[in-house]
Amino acid sequence: LRWSNPAEIADAIENLAVESASAAADKSGELEKLENQLFDFARVLIANPEFRQALNTASDTDANKVSLLESVVNGKYSLPTINLLKRVVVLRRGRSIDATLATYSHYVSNSRNRLVAHVKTAIALTDSQTSSLIAALTKQMGREVHVNIEIDPKVLGGISIRYADDVIDGTVVNRLAEASRALVS
Repeated sequence: LRWSNPAEIADAIENLAVESASAAADKSGELEKLENQLFDFARVLIANPEFRQALNTASDTDANKVSLLESVVNGKYSLPTINLLKRVVVLRRGRSIDATLATYSHYVSNSRNRLVAHVKTAIALTDSQTSSLIAALTKQMGREVHVNIEIDPKVLGGISIRYADDVIDGTVVNRLAEASRALVS
């Protein structure tokens, strides 16, 4: 194999490490749990900016960051998830914790050969609505889709779907913003 720069080698090694952790979780029947817990931890970071900053800071030791992480996640997440989160905290390679976590989540999803869609709604979807959404996205994308649903009353209504580099934003707040821009111009 050939790489054009050292960062590509590091990316490949990182990908293999996460795929290995994914394979181990899959073998023990915990791959979906791993994927869901990584998403949940991303939401924890968003909800707790001080915690995120403490894990991102370069002025603290890795041991202190891991200790802080463990104090939050031990007993709440599975061992495969905790092990990956420790890697996220310690082996960021110059990225923010959010970017590293997103990369790892992407690798885990790819190991299942499925796409992850992040869905934002004002209220919880029913099981029937969730199933219909998954079926429609799976048909459109041509491969299995896993949805992570975030409830955000600020969207007022409608739904926003983000997957890969695409965003479908049918939220009321987005439509109001579009109407406001149209009135201004």
